[in-house]
This record gives sequence, structure tokens and C-alpha cells, in this order.
Amino acid sequence: MRSSVGSFFLSLMLCSLPVHAAPAPPAAASMPTSKELAAQAPTLEGMYAYREILVQNVKEKHIDALQQHFEERLRDVEQGKITDSTVAFMFAMVGEVDEPDAGTFDLWTEAYPQSFIGPLARAAFNMHRAWSGRGNKMARNTLASEFAEMERWLPMVRRDAQLALQREPRCALCYAQLIELSMPLRLDKEALEWFNQGMAANGDSIAVPKAYFHALDSRWGGSEDEQAAMSEKLRLAGHERASRRLTAQLMADRIAYSRWSSPEQASEALAAALAALALADTYTGRNAQARALQYLERHAEAVDAFTSIVNEDNSPAELFEARSYSYAKLGRWPESVRDLRIAYDRFGSPWAFESLVKLRNGHWGRILT
Repeated sequence: MRSSVGSFFLSLMLCSLPVHAAPAPPAAASMPTSKELAAQAPTLEGMYAYREILVQNVKEKHIDALQQHFEERLRDVEQGKITDSTVAFMFAMVGEVDEPDAGTFDLWTEAYPQSFIGPLARAAFNMHRAWSGRGNKMARNTLASEFAEMERWLPMVRRDAQLALQREPRCALCYAQLIELSMPLRLDKEALEWFNQGMAANGDSIAVPKAYFHALDSRWGGSEDEQAAMSEKLRLAGHERASRRLTAQLMADRIAYSRWSSPEQASEALAAALAALALADTYTGRNAQARALQYLERHAEAVDAFTSIVNEDNSPAELFEARSYSYAKLGRWPESVRDLRIAYDRFGSPWAFESLVKLRNGHWGRILT
């Protein structure tokens, strides 16, 4: 699930990178000053730009446009153009709005009384409320009062997902939402039932096995052995696509880039990441690929790998921080500063803030130290 450990992992990565001289700043004639760059607002791209459109539609209560958009995306799933996991991700993004926007989801649910889309969007919003109330932190860092705030909203998530199922009993995305709910509530028995019901409703679903695979993570009391057994069970049941994806996820999860200490380790990790990506395209696999390329000083390739993630995922601060590093190594300062601004403006990244202060003070050469 969501966490706030991005800057910690980035610091580990930067500490393990080989030390090289920072690139020279660009010529003044061709570039704005470092102070001007540091002050520029970033231009969003990829999934962040897409998220801005969704959020704006929620804020302005453009319910018909939202309904039509999700109906079109669901048709794309039926035609095999995208997976239902991608649409689940879109529901999660549309739910990431502020408390004053809550009424939009009520209106949406009421405006289309035969559709499961409105209730499922409201479930995503209530899940966002729950995790925001908890502070999006790991359990060991979460206060009892924050757990209580999370538990305030979780029953509403369940209510909305079950309402969506009443409207459409074959809604695999609804079962995936219930499985996500099972983790903070420790509903292990129910999660297995929802998994079986979801796969029975739609054997081609990726969202359902992905959610249950996540529920079997060690952070929720599961284990890698249980995850591997589940992937094999899916393969034997004929769900090859889901099985490949989860096996690829397991392979990528084993690549611990924060502990690399030599180019040889990074090269081995790159080979492992490419093997996982050959099996199925996952965020974790692409991230490991990008980190390995960066460690090996293949920064142009690393930028492309990081960008492929940004274009398809609602990426965390650490990814923008890492891509900023590779842009700077290539001397591409406008792009580097743009990513620093995103990391600071959207996530409050201390590392990005410190780097921007260095730029404002004209210290080009110290941005990577």
C-alpha cells in the first residue's frame, strides 16, 4: 500500500552510487540562470497530467463526463486494449480529491442508479480518506488515533463496493476493492472468498489476483511462498496472463536495489529486471531496470526507463528525485529542475527542497553532492 519512505530509499540509492564530478552548468547564453530555473513551475506529464484532468472534473462536478470516460475505459477492457487493473488505478486516482469534493460522488452515485461506476468511485474516495486519516504510514509508525481515523472510513468503502456489486454482480473491480479493504481490517477469510468470487465473475481479471497477491504480502501477514503458490494456482486454472504478471512481480520484488555495492550487482539486477519485464510489464520491474541503468551510469537509458513509468503510473516522489539525478548527470538542467519541483511541490521532498535551495543560490556544481 501507500507509504512515506521514498526519501529514505532515495538516500540509500544515492549513497550507493559511484562518486563522479557533477556536470558543468549550461552556458548562460543558452539557458536561464539557476535561480530562474529553480523558480519555474513544473509542467506535468503522463499519468500526473491525466490525474489533474480527472480531479478537475470531480471538483467541477462534471458527472456526465466522468461517467462517459469510465464507460469508455471499461469498453477498452472488454476489447482487450487495457487491463481492468489499469482501470482500477484510474478509480484510485479519481478518488484522490479533497474533503469538500465528497458531494460529487454522492451525486454521481444517484445520477446513474443502474451503474456500478459511481459507487465504485465513491469507494475509492473513501479508501483515500481512510489512508489519509492514517497518514499513509507504515503500521509501526502509525498512532492509535490515526488507526481510529482510518477505521472511520473503511465501513463506507465496504458499503460502496457492495452497492456496486448489487448493481453489477459480475464487477471484478468491486471484488478487487473489497480485497484491498481486507488488508487493513485483517479479513483473511473474506479476502479469499472475494478472490474466488472475483475470478468466477471474470476469469480474465488482473485487478482481482493483483489485489489478493498484495494481500498476501509479508506486511499483511502473508509470505512470498504463499504468493508463489497463488501464481501457480492461477496458472493451473488457466489464468496464464494473471499468473505471468504475478510471477514477474515476485521476480522484480527480489531485486533489492538499495543494497547494491558494485557494478556487477547492478548488472545482475538489470538482467533480472529485464527477465521479469519479458514475462510481464510491472511497475516494480521497470523501476528496478531504471535504477540499475542509473547505477551503471547509463543515464540516457535510465531517463527513458523512468519516463515510461511516469507515463503509466501515479509515481512517488523518489522516482522524480531519481530521474532528476539522471537528467542532471546528462546536463539537462531544465528537466532535472522540473522533477525537483514536482518532488517538492507535490510531495514536500526534503532532498528536492535542499537541491532547489542550492540552485537558487547558484550552486550548480553542488546539486548532486
